[in-house]
Amino acid sequence: MEAHIEIDGKQLTSIREASGEVSYSRDYVTHLAREGKIVASLIGRQWFVDSESLKNYAAQAQMEAESRKALLSEESKNEQLFHKEKERLASEQTKKYSQLHKKAILVATFVLSFGLISGAVGHAVFLPQLASLSSGVSSTQATQSGVDASAASEKIIFQENPSPATPSIFADRKVTSFEPGQNGVLIIPSSATSSVSEVFSDEVEIRTASSGEQTAVLIDSDGEGSSREVPFVIVPVKTVQN
Repeated sequence: MEAHIEIDGKQLTSIREASGEVSYSRDYVTHLAREGKIVASLIGRQWFVDSESLKNYAAQAQMEAESRKALLSEESKNEQLFHKEKERLASEQTKKYSQLHKKAILVATFVLSFGLISGAVGHAVFLPQLASLSSGVSSTQATQSGVDASAASEKIIFQENPSPATPSIFADRKVTSFEPGQNGVLIIPSSATSSVSEVFSDEVEIRTASSGEQTAVLIDSDGEGSSREVPFVIVPVKTVQN
């Protein structure tokens, strides 16, 4: 069959010769002819194509390929720039946080040191004054307690039992009895006995209220506490050395 044929004033070439004018294989040119992407006619069992149409298609495909390549290159470049900028910002952020952390540690260390120094200075300056003030208040309270206790109007009968070894301002005494209706506070010397309940001739129970006040409650014959209560205080006693 001839290699060239003219149809409607157009010179058509066989696929074998047309594929030699471009960088396409005969099978690919046949595929383009069947898809209608180039001007071609099927004569019998052989395709004839318009060479100009095939060249234009090849040129356009080349331009599209180069355009896609340039676009991909630009996208790749932009992506690399994006990642570099992202890494730079992350590095600056990390550096910034590190500097802030160091500053926070320095500030905390300064505040802690200042607090410790201030506490030490305050302790050294004000503690002696507070101790002196506390001692004066305690002495005043003790004196007032002694005056209040001495001013009590309770009638108490003591049995003399002096100690020859360590004479004191108050001799050892024991309460022999209580009269009904007595009021006041019982004063017990601290050297009188090791147990307050031993001071009383009757069996008593020592009770301590939530306020710290102590009372001696008489125990009746049934072993239960009666309504008779005697408040008392223990007073330190000075001894006279031989």
